[in-house]
Amino acid sequence: MTFWILLSPLVALAADFDRDLYFGLRGDSEVAKLQEFMRDQGIYSGPVTGGFFSLTKDAVKVFQKREGIEPALGFFG
Repeated sequence: MTFWILLSPLVALAADFDRDLYFGLRGDSEVAKLQEFMRDQGIYSGPVTGGFFSLTKDAVKVFQKREGIEPALGFFG
């Protein structure tokens, strides 16, 4: 039971995204949703633009490291 409780935020996050998100995407609503999620987690302080560039990639890496995802490459998918 504890295992499920610890993973439930990750499962909920994964259920909200339908495709891979990666460096270079522009004006993407899924990237904007990811930026908002990471802002709510306190790991992204940039603007919510839907652009997946350095600030977003760095925040994804922080999230990956925090959640024990290795390697933390900044690719979301």
